[in-house]
Amino acid sequence: MRLDPQQDAVVQAGLMPTLVVAGAGTGKTHTLIHRVAYWTQKELNPERTLLITFTQKAAREMQARALRLNPEQRLPWVGTFHAIAARLLRRYGSHLGLREDFRVVTRSESEHILFEVLSSTQHRVTIRDARRLLRLHSLSVNADLRFIDLLQSRRDFQDWSPEHLDDIMVEFLVSKLERNVLDYDDLLLYWSQLFRDAADVRTTIQSLFDAVFVDEYQDVNPLQVELVDALVDTHRRLTVVGDDRQSIYGFRGSDVGAILNFESRYPDAQVLSLETNYRSVGRIVRLAQESIRHNHHQRPTSLIADRPPGRIPVFHSVADDDEQAAFVQQRIQALIEFGVPCEDIAVLYRTHRQSQAIELALTAAQLPYTVRSGQRLLETPHVRALIHTLAIFVSHSDPSFVAPGFQLFDGIGPSTASVLAQRLTAYGWPHWMSPDLFLEQPSLVQRRSSIERVWQVLKSVKSRDCESVVAVVHAALDEVVKPWLTAHFPDDASRRYDECVQVVSRLAPDQDLMDFLGHLALEDADDSTRGITLSTIHRAKGLEWAAVFLIGIFDGGFPLGMSLDSPHDLEEERRLFYVALTRSREWLTLVHAWESASGAVQMPSRFVTELLTGASDVLSVESETVGPSL
Repeated sequence: MRLDPQQDAVVQAGLMPTLVVAGAGTGKTHTLIHRVAYWTQKELNPERTLLITFTQKAAREMQARALRLNPEQRLPWVGTFHAIAARLLRRYGSHLGLREDFRVVTRSESEHILFEVLSSTQHRVTIRDARRLLRLHSLSVNADLRFIDLLQSRRDFQDWSPEHLDDIMVEFLVSKLERNVLDYDDLLLYWSQLFRDAADVRTTIQSLFDAVFVDEYQDVNPLQVELVDALVDTHRRLTVVGDDRQSIYGFRGSDVGAILNFESRYPDAQVLSLETNYRSVGRIVRLAQESIRHNHHQRPTSLIADRPPGRIPVFHSVADDDEQAAFVQQRIQALIEFGVPCEDIAVLYRTHRQSQAIELALTAAQLPYTVRSGQRLLETPHVRALIHTLAIFVSHSDPSFVAPGFQLFDGIGPSTASVLAQRLTAYGWPHWMSPDLFLEQPSLVQRRSSIERVWQVLKSVKSRDCESVVAVVHAALDEVVKPWLTAHFPDDASRRYDECVQVVSRLAPDQDLMDFLGHLALEDADDSTRGITLSTIHRAKGLEWAAVFLIGIFDGGFPLGMSLDSPHDLEEERRLFYVALTRSREWLTLVHAWESASGAVQMPSRFVTELLTGASDVLSVESETVGPSL
């Protein structure tokens, strides 16, 4: 793909504070990696160039594109904020008392650690309480808000004093340090603390990079803005690329103000634009433009379609959710018969629960689909089983991470697994299985045959170490995880096994197990799909399909009811609507159901009514039922 004039201007613009406002489908990633390649060939040392992305998948794609542009110039510093933070903390975290071999835990593991801390209080708590409290704490970290102030502004945890909860979060922090684990928020917090409390380390880290490039800048939060600004404080060679119209993560601390007010922090900044959309047909681009123009707090940029006008987007009303699902299934069937692959069709929605009726309709029609809005692949039981098995062969100070691996074996329950995990973390491999095990642990005697079987299998897996780490991982998958899958998931063991193989494929030839497990903890949600994609809009960002069905288009559903009284929140909902519209290349259908499951009337979304009153030719209106006038 050749560069257009705007893209070429971005590529060759000087190395100074630079903001690139890149609209949807304008080739921003293509342009950014060409800019990096141009300057690393001309002036920059690739090994001293930092490129920050928002997903590991994007980091891999950028690394691959850079190598294609210049096979001799590898970029070693490409990754997400959290991946870069982990690398820096392993190198310099000792200044804060961190160990180099800390383990990064997933959100789910972090919730369980917090739940253990909460359970030690006199309050009756559930894992849901831990999840809600962790979400609030994460927001306070990323949005740069005092945790106590945030608690006092919310109606959550009315039976707890803010001061008590603040003390609990300190205990939570201590508990993680004792286990030698960090969660996502810790990675950025400790990185920030390094910059704040260790001036010599701050100077050292700043000196590592001669230029910094940041993708998806509209999604940064105040803490990330602070980190980036500190990185370029000495040389100010910063390029950020983003689209304020696609800033949709305010609920987790992102601040659209970072891109809107960039020049207030960098008065000498050059601001460039990418305005040609190469993805969608003209009528979809126009519809998106008509919608987003109703927002007031945004940069005055435009989006111009490169492709022909195409088909006019459709707004279709039906009676209820069941009819909505039936309509979508029938239209999908027609698209497939027309020749559109299942994998190029998506059904998007505002909240995950809206997918249920669609799933039932597609299942009844025997149409294949993948739900991307639910559990992350790395949080599924079968992939967690693989991870816990591999942890047995890695030195860890946290028995709770190793114990589930032992429980995959027949005859090994939680108590026995806990004892074995404690011995493993205390004595290491292979000394945990010494002849005096049963003398020191009489309670294990009755489990002796089961434990010895475990030992034989694990020895067999470990013996592949002489071949490669990849051989060990595949042996663990085939000799430990696969029998467990067959026993516990007989109906879909094959699918789950294939997903484990997919995870294993991410292991680089030169990685060791600890590094591999650390990278997995930083991985994104899985993007692979089989068949039609069902997804929340948030999880669909950055993706595209030939045909998109956007369902649940009613006021209170999209936009969400809680946003209706807040102009700030309503603008973010409209940006989310804009993101949904611009996922489609050819066919776009918006679907509204008049009646909810409880029988309540659902009025069409104001995002649709403002389009129909503003420019009546941007949507083709269909209706199978009579409802109140639009």
